[in-house]
Amino acid sequence: MELVFKFQEFEGPLDLIIYLVKKNKLSIRDIPLSQLADEFYEYLQQMKNLNLNITSEFIVTASYLMELKSKSLLPRSSEDESFKISKEKFYSQVEKYAALKHLVEKVRNSENLNIEKIPVSVKTVFPKINEKKLKDIIKNAIKEVELKQKVYKIKKEEITIETIMSKVLNSNINKNLYEILKNLNSKYEIIMYFLAILELIKLKKITLDEEFYIRSV
Repeated sequence: MELVFKFQEFEGPLDLIIYLVKKNKLSIRDIPLSQLADEFYEYLQQMKNLNLNITSEFIVTASYLMELKSKSLLPRSSEDESFKISKEKFYSQVEKYAALKHLVEKVRNSENLNIEKIPVSVKTVFPKINEKKLKDIIKNAIKEVELKQKVYKIKKEEITIETIMSKVLNSNINKNLYEILKNLNSKYEIIMYFLAILELIKLKKITLDEEFYIRSV
């Protein structure tokens, strides 16, 4: 009998970390860093043995986890403040990414997408931006798209946040947010772009000026 094993591939290291967390059925904060680092490294070795694509991001993350592991094994009294900050930053990054992935799944599976229902704290992300104007931009862009969809039916494509983030960085710098959104093909794409832009701003890769132009940081 021939046995076939399906090996899950991941778009980035954070996807793998989230997979390992779910596999352990624990919170990211309840899994020992040493265990998480070992499981991450073991998974990378399996990926390597199966000739799967391993980007430099995976290697860097593995090294970072091993560094955290080594520090976590030191006596508690030896934990310095920088390690505590690094550990908290790592936990926070994984938790935020997991929340974003969950939100994307909700958006992907929702038939009636509503920008008002997206749980995003706009004020904390865009401190200099008029929140009402931003929501008006999203609503007006959605109306433009809905008018196009009345003329011809558009097939919804599966797109990822990571793909859109790359497009924004490579093609949409110094462009107006409304002009970008109104030329998309569906309400689904508009909300996915909006989420991608939020994430890029949180990562301090881009910002929006007062006229809603995307600028690189």
